[in-house]
Amino acid sequence: TASIDTKEVVPLLYVAMNTRLPIKKLSAFAQGNFSLSGKHSVYGYQVGLSYKLLDNLAMDADLTLGYQVDKVGFENIDNLYTDLKTQGAFVGLRAHF
Repeated sequence: TASIDTKEVVPLLYVAMNTRLPIKKLSAFAQGNFSLSGKHSVYGYQVGLSYKLLDNLAMDADLTLGYQVDKVGFENIDNLYTDLKTQGAFVGLRAHF
């Protein structure tokens, strides 16, 4: 195991949206982070659908299905070079009390 400390900042732009669909209780969402630096490739995003299971005064609950991608590519940050990408489908339960 190794670690590298660096003081370099990689600015990111964050965007998100959520919209209800004409089918009752169904909505679509998308969100992402994107690097504002030209020399590094850093981004992550997810898109999916959400179905409202429960909506009352005590609790809201949604079932979510989607796809997520994350990529980190650094080019010479204190002699660190990396190109890591993960991607795949996900299922989740979101609750708000």
